[in-house]
Amino acid sequence: MKPDWQRFLIDNGAEFDDARILHYGNPERERRMVMSGNIICDLSHLGLIALEGEDAADFLHRQLAGEVRALSAGQSRLSCHLNPQGRVISSFRVFRDAQAYYLALPRENLEPAMQRLRRFVLRDRVRLSDASDRFVRIGASGPGMAQELQQAGVPVPGAADEVASAGQLLVLRLPGPHPRFQLLGELARLQSVWEQLNVRCAPIGPSPWRLLDILGGIPTIYPDTSEQFLPQSLNLDALGAISVEKGCYPGQEIVARMHFRGTLKRRMFRALVRLQETPARLTPVYDGAGQPIGEVLDAEPHPDGGNELLVVARLQAADAPVHLGQPQGETITLAPPPYPLPPPRRTAAD
Repeated sequence: MKPDWQRFLIDNGAEFDDARILHYGNPERERRMVMSGNIICDLSHLGLIALEGEDAADFLHRQLAGEVRALSAGQSRLSCHLNPQGRVISSFRVFRDAQAYYLALPRENLEPAMQRLRRFVLRDRVRLSDASDRFVRIGASGPGMAQELQQAGVPVPGAADEVASAGQLLVLRLPGPHPRFQLLGELARLQSVWEQLNVRCAPIGPSPWRLLDILGGIPTIYPDTSEQFLPQSLNLDALGAISVEKGCYPGQEIVARMHFRGTLKRRMFRALVRLQETPARLTPVYDGAGQPIGEVLDAEPHPDGGNELLVVARLQAADAPVHLGQPQGETITLAPPPYPLPPPRRTAAD
């Protein structure tokens, strides 16, 4: 994080643990605000990989599971990097400006992702770098956030996955339960925007921002969940993050076989558990017969109590209560994500 930006956030009430922001003094209120109010959030908990050079688009096209070469400066999209077995190593939001392509991901996953991508550079004229501090980055969300941004002089993309720009400022519109945006720009401009938004918008820490991803059914891969799941099991096909039509990329044969000839046995669901302790990622879930049928992908505290989860589980589990952590553990009910899923096909294994 830029030192001047950190000092600015501290002056605006941010509390830090070393260089990581925690909250703004009242984390419970921040979680309540994220459900129905207008909020702003520093996004330095996310890392940013830059790929520059004349072969950047072709390189990403060959490495990522999603379509990249057709990505315009007015678009962003989810994508992922797979291992040869078709399991997701990293998930990203991909966007670009005139100089580079950018991959946004959890900061703790940045270095492993860069190391994996660098293995395949070979003779490509492309440079990978950590661009996490190249910009100041702000998240903004809420029922009235589009109007708040307009009043602050910020261009507003019209739909999810669209990107607007003005000078050195980029604005990505993200999916979520409310209009949601990511702003990237220079320090002075983002300080001014923050000050204007802070009049009627509540600042929040990273945990409530991650809750918005979970509520939106957006999967995030961390080091402990890397190489554990097929992309279709994370609903990345429903989210437009994988392509079965473009040329070869790592894991493409597995993805295509599952799409054209297989029956996917597992999908990602939402669930609310009333336990106050946040379940760890990969905590198992069990059916009524005591058989393991899936794992927790991600979890964050919910403002109404308990924790909101993303759970990857067998499809038949959606029709009956399941148990968290052990065969007789807390009962949870799986709910579908807030977007349509492709219809099921015939037989294969996850």
